[in-house]
Amino acid sequence: MNAVMIKKINDDVKVIFENKKTNLPKEIQDKVDLYWDLVNSNDRKFRRGDVFNIVNIEETNDLLKIYVELTDYAHYLYTTNNDIPEGYACRVIFTAALVKTSDNRLIFGQMAKNTSTPGRLQCAGGGIDRNDVKGNIIDLHNNIVNELYEELGIKTDDNQIVKVIKPKYLKSGGTNNFLAVIYVVELKITENEFRSIYDNYVEELLKKSQTPEFDSIVILPNNHLSIKTFLDSDVRPRVDYLGKLLLLDLSYL
Repeated sequence: MNAVMIKKINDDVKVIFENKKTNLPKEIQDKVDLYWDLVNSNDRKFRRGDVFNIVNIEETNDLLKIYVELTDYAHYLYTTNNDIPEGYACRVIFTAALVKTSDNRLIFGQMAKNTSTPGRLQCAGGGIDRNDVKGNIIDLHNNIVNELYEELGIKTDDNQIVKVIKPKYLKSGGTNNFLAVIYVVELKITENEFRSIYDNYVEELLKKSQTPEFDSIVILPNNHLSIKTFLDSDVRPRVDYLGKLLLLDLSYL
């Protein structure tokens, strides 16, 4: 596993969709297909939808360009759970949000049992989908706005709730060397006000027989002692960037 790297960025990140599909050699595609059949033979049923695979990165002093093409969720899932020859792994870009309340609490969650990473702690966010494609550009802001609502019930267009939403960090390296554009989301509401909004949102989902993406929510005081104690004592699995992000962002306050 590569070390997780997180660096501060400007707003100048452009994700470009090349509108073509990733072609794997037959022997690797066969393994992907067999694994897909295996993981869908148990109680969990996944949808073999589109996934956007990074094929090139161009970085200059003032702009980062990330080029992606289409693959599918079977390729992604095989990559995350199996050894795959270098050059044929699915490498994705996703968004994540470090959410902060007005009384200086951090919000993230534990993934639900019906997801591909049950029980894992991570920030709200997710992979790119077709709704984020605007011509040949991937709209990351659109993605994180949707994810914040789907996972936390936060409506970012409500200026009574959200003060700031902007990209701040780029994560690379880690378990699969995925890229993440990490947004900082500052709320105008307190922890208790957020809990009320979230509880109402979950109640509405359950009335529609829909399952929340988070099994539970973690709300953590945004100070070094609380963060360090949490990271040292909480034994739940967590996404590779989480610990480093929490401590790094604290250093920029």
